[in-house]
Amino acid sequence: MPLVATAQQPAETPAPLRIAIDKAFSPYSLIGPTGEATGLAVEIWRAWSEATGTPIEFIPSGWEGTLDALRSGKADVHFGMFKNASRAEWADFAEPIHQIHTALFFRVGRDKPVPLEKLAGEKVGVWAETYQHQFLKDNHPDIEPVALENDDQLILKLLKGEVRAILNEVPSVEADLAAFGIRGVLARSEESLF
Repeated sequence: MPLVATAQQPAETPAPLRIAIDKAFSPYSLIGPTGEATGLAVEIWRAWSEATGTPIEFIPSGWEGTLDALRSGKADVHFGMFKNASRAEWADFAEPIHQIHTALFFRVGRDKPVPLEKLAGEKVGVWAETYQHQFLKDNHPDIEPVALENDDQLILKLLKGEVRAILNEVPSVEADLAAFGIRGVLARSEESLF
């Protein structure tokens, strides 16, 4: 009986896990000068991909686009977002792997930082469709949220005096101020809200 060798069929490459990332959410995810995704969350996903052998693909867009991509099935995973009741109706959440603090920021020389409760009747800048935006609407209906698309817009509105404060994640605001080269122009409230 002759010896017969059979060629092994190459294993099919699994479809990549599609991860929705914000293209301008420094230091967690952003599109660098070369057009590639970078940032802390991006590098965590790359390390996970290498460790598991699972291919990944980043789907960058604005914040609302990341949520739409997950809801519509264009993305399998979101790079990271706060859990709230309305999101829990359409998304499953893993255990957190990183903690981010949210605080109020005020313009230095214009206003002293005050607690959120003292901003009744004031305009406060937030990213549209974020946990912070929903938190203001649900818990502080006497504060007028000014929903914007990114940190640049939030910081600019605050520096122009068009909002009294901004409510945002501390590392993101600090990274953007450093990138703009304007440290020291905003004061952070002492309380970490969540």
